[in-house]
Amino acid sequence: MLGMAPGVSPISFPIDHLIPPGLGPWAGPVEVALQRWIVPPELVRILDRAHTSETGAAFARCVLDELGIRFAVDGGDLDRIPRSLPAVIVANHPFGIAA
Repeated sequence: MLGMAPGVSPISFPIDHLIPPGLGPWAGPVEVALQRWIVPPELVRILDRAHTSETGAAFARCVLDELGIRFAVDGGDLDRIPRSLPAVIVANHPFGIAA
């Protein structure tokens, strides 16, 4: 995503393999229309801002901040996470997506 022009959706909908060979020139314009129709401009703006993040964690933090998503962890739960050993943490959102 780095180097992406502002306002250009980083989400691609390649359809050239779905279009008969004679209609290939139409693939590009249709892909652009799909991007504009399916990907909300606000999401494009958020991803444009977050793509400059240096790490995956910083990217996630930026996207969560932009979406106004906050989370809280109970202190007792934090105490159960080992400080010096590897740990696997599994989390689930009850609706499958942050709403």
